[in-house]
Amino acid sequence: MEPDLIVEPAVQLYRLSSFSSFLEVAIALNLLSSTWKEFREKSKNLISDSVQKNTLMLTLKDSRIAETRYTEELKTIGKKASKFVMKVSSWSIYTGIIVSVLLTSILIFSGFNPDYKVVYLTALGVCILAVGPLALMFLLAFGNSHWKIRKINKKANKRATTIDENNKYEITVSTSKKGA
Repeated sequence: MEPDLIVEPAVQLYRLSSFSSFLEVAIALNLLSSTWKEFREKSKNLISDSVQKNTLMLTLKDSRIAETRYTEELKTIGKKASKFVMKVSSWSIYTGIIVSVLLTSILIFSGFNPDYKVVYLTALGVCILAVGPLALMFLLAFGNSHWKIRKINKKANKRATTIDENNKYEITVSTSKKGA
């Protein structure tokens, strides 16, 4: 009788120390809070500019609309969007610090054990941990601020269209009364 051969699939292993350069860059990116400060200011300015531009547009179309619920609604949307960007940027700074501590721990571990190997999923998990939270926070803040700007523009344009239609109606009504 021949002995039964047990064939196990080969598992690809990766040296954890091979990721050290990537982890160093990721740590630097996660600790870069100045990026968030610039992003936060730029987002706040874009939102504020959108609110001011649309409020001015509505005021020029109808001077009675200057301080009404329509302009206040635009300002409220802008304030909520700015507040959300501030929250996300605060979360991202703290998340960046936590992720950086974890990545530094992995770097230290790989320094003491340069031949330590991990499976693909573990290596992938380390890579996702390195850049995932930062990318997710940027997408949340960026997406939300652009969505709110679009919402402000849409509401203002809808109101402007209504004003234009009312002005046409008023002109038609006043012209027909003069002729009668």
